Amino acid sequence: MTQVALQLEGLLKDDGNDSRTPEDLFLTAVDGALEIRRANRIDKLIGKARFPIPHASIEEIRYLPGRGVTSVRMQRYAAHDWGVDPTNLLLISPTGAGKTYIACAIGIAACHAEHTVHYTRMDEPALSASPIRRTPDHLSAPPVRLMLLRSPRSCSYLPRPLRLFPADCYPCRGRRTTRAAFLSRCCSRS
Repeated sequence: MTQVALQLEGLLKDDGNDSRTPEDLFLTAVDGALEIRRANRIDKLIGKARFPIPHASIEEIRYLPGRGVTSVRMQRYAAHDWGVDPTNLLLISPTGAGKTYIACAIGIAACHAEHTVHYTRMDEPALSASPIRRTPDHLSAPPVRLMLLRSPRSCSYLPRPLRLFPADCYPCRGRRTTRAAFLSRCCSRS
């Protein structure tokens, strides 16, 4: 049975609706079915975004004096039309200050406005570009091209491949150097 039929059946069984016209009952059933579809679509958008805190809410944010977050600013982000004005939002704060919760709350508010949202941490794209190899032959892996977004509507590629090196590469640690010298020190490592 469709949602409209289920809604209409529920309205017809209710004795309080005996005085209402059939057209009014049908329009109420259609409105109820559309609201159910909208709620399902929002739930699907929130699920696809993969928020780590899927129950976050703008209304539940505590606005402490030292955080620099105001309720007016958060309500503005919640009401922002991301489809018309795509804006990148970068949250910078010490560990434990609530960046993830605020990001999830803003993203969920955008989902309630029926915008598609993709939640990602800043380190995930770099980590997923290429697995870092911990073996000496890590230089034999093919280089990875990274895409840099300059604006929401344009993108460009790095002029040459960027190699990712392990963090424990002692010959290179803490030194400013040219690319050729960097590669020669890393390649000489055994």
